[in-house]
Amino acid sequence: MDLSPLAWWDCSADGALTTTVDGVTAIADQSGNSRPLARHASSYPQETTVNGLAAVDVNNTDGLTFDALGVDLCGFVFVVDIDPASQYIMLRGDPPSTAAPWVFAANDGQGSSVIHNDAGSPTFRLNGSAFAGSTRDDLYDAMVAAGPVVVVTIESIASTAANGWSFTTWSLFGYTGGWQFDGDLCECVAVASLTTDDRTALESHLMTKWGAS
Repeated sequence: MDLSPLAWWDCSADGALTTTVDGVTAIADQSGNSRPLARHASSYPQETTVNGLAAVDVNNTDGLTFDALGVDLCGFVFVVDIDPASQYIMLRGDPPSTAAPWVFAANDGQGSSVIHNDAGSPTFRLNGSAFAGSTRDDLYDAMVAAGPVVVVTIESIASTAANGWSFTTWSLFGYTGGWQFDGDLCECVAVASLTTDDRTALESHLMTKWGAS
């Protein structure tokens, strides 16, 4: 694979996690681009393991933040271990408001078709298969069916929002009003784009590594 990642956060990498007595404060960027993933607000994610590898428990935190990626279009490949009771937005811009861009909204029983806001026309894949639904409930059901460990691929995110907001600072998982992700972050790769072959190879590698099926 020739990914040229913009950022690569692998919780299982040696020395990846910066911790205090309270919990995890940062996850190092393995890409060489010096974009660490940092604790947001007053909450502390906790160390855990998934498939025998180090991961970070982000249950109901306000998210993990990172700086602008410097590209107009980008994509992410996440590995997460989900709690089916969770409702969440996978990515959002700052500040955390309904006007800010966000991507990948999943909510049990909610038929709203708005699964992304002001972020271009992103596409979604779960464990190597294209997501074919159209509502938040569809996305939630697909995540639960694929889980508990899921490799989530999001491509073609417009990182400058049409309404004037932009992903100058990004947050993983955190939002407002109960939309905080409940589960574990295992690994995340940020890219400008992926070829089909590289995407397939990366998804397969991460599924095997983290025990996704």
